Amino acid sequence: MTFQWFYICFMAVMLIYDAVTFRIVRQYRKNPLPEEVADVYDAERYQTFLSYKNDNGRLFVIKKAVSTGIDLIVLFSGLFQFLDQAIGNHLYLLYLVTMVILSLISEAVSYIADYYSTFTIEEKYKLNKKTRVEFNHDELLNFGMELLMMSVLGAFMIFLCTNLGRWTNGFAISYLKSFWVCLLIAGAFLLLALLLSLLSLAALRKQYTFHDLEAGELRTRIEALIKDTHKKVKKITVYNESKKSVNKNAFVLKLLWYREISIADNFLDENSEDELLAVIAHECGHLKHRKDLFNWIQYGFLALLFALLVWLLPNAAILTGYTEWIKASFHLQYDNYYLMMLGIMAVGTPLGFLFSLYGNWRSRREEYEADRNAVSCGYGRAMIKMFKQLSSDELVDANPSPVIEFLEYDHPGMYQRIHALNHAISQYEKSK
Repeated sequence: MTFQWFYICFMAVMLIYDAVTFRIVRQYRKNPLPEEVADVYDAERYQTFLSYKNDNGRLFVIKKAVSTGIDLIVLFSGLFQFLDQAIGNHLYLLYLVTMVILSLISEAVSYIADYYSTFTIEEKYKLNKKTRVEFNHDELLNFGMELLMMSVLGAFMIFLCTNLGRWTNGFAISYLKSFWVCLLIAGAFLLLALLLSLLSLAALRKQYTFHDLEAGELRTRIEALIKDTHKKVKKITVYNESKKSVNKNAFVLKLLWYREISIADNFLDENSEDELLAVIAHECGHLKHRKDLFNWIQYGFLALLFALLVWLLPNAAILTGYTEWIKASFHLQYDNYYLMMLGIMAVGTPLGFLFSLYGNWRSRREEYEADRNAVSCGYGRAMIKMFKQLSSDELVDANPSPVIEFLEYDHPGMYQRIHALNHAISQYEKSK
């Protein structure tokens, strides 16, 4: 089987998955809302929600069909052969040009879909506040950051692949030496991840304006909530979400030892103080969380992946065969590392999916834990009120399919979350 047909099989599996989950979502929305969330929408607003989701569903199907068609054309167009002949053995340049061309094609599809979503669908339902200038600025910034990150990652990968043979005496090394080499590579990856995190933070600072929350009773109450967290918060800031959307949020920015609580300005303007403090108490619950068995299980998965890399290094013939297979599939003379990355991502997708199932489950578990912290601080009912208003304002699916929630949600669905909050409030009030 050539790489082209392997990748077509991969795309077919992904299309089947998308089709099945899309069908499950549409069918489940025909069910009446459970009692806990029945008051999120009145009859008229619920019809608006359904119409909004149907509009987004149609856009999703069209975008998926166009993207798949373009991918098929690219696979069989001779583009990779042309670049191979035109650029030759300049591996970094070959990777960069391939990445830029394919990224531009993908971005063109995404840009059109996002533009339609923002200025047709979101405008129709009064969810958008972006101007076209702001939209283009954000799209350009995100695309530029994506290219920069992919360039850094690609350059690092090519540097490793072209030097590992020399560093390991033609891969003729023991597993013990392989362990130490992989440990050094893992350390370099951690430094690279830190750099990419800094770039992401810089992009966020360019998209939004942040300023310190002014002194007053609200800040004093927030500081009282966060004083007992073992992960100390350095700053409390407000950002200008109201210029872009109706979305309301408060979150913790995390970077190594640095923690900053950020609050959307429209949250401050449109919600009660208790509702805001409920969300802050929730975030404090995350800051109080200490690693438990389920965190260590996740690290165990990473350790298994590391062990696989340690095994691969002395058995590099597998990787050599992989690169030769790609070159033969496209009739190439030189290694195209961007194509190699596409193949590795496709092969790793099933493993990544299984890892995400566990990661999402653990994340939902920690969200419930953080919600219980808000209840213990006395803000449980304020949190339920806030969730219901947010769901109605932002046309959130108040009762997602349990199947989709299990497969894809890293936060609990609104019904499950409010159901758990009601139970926690009952337990809290009994204990008082």
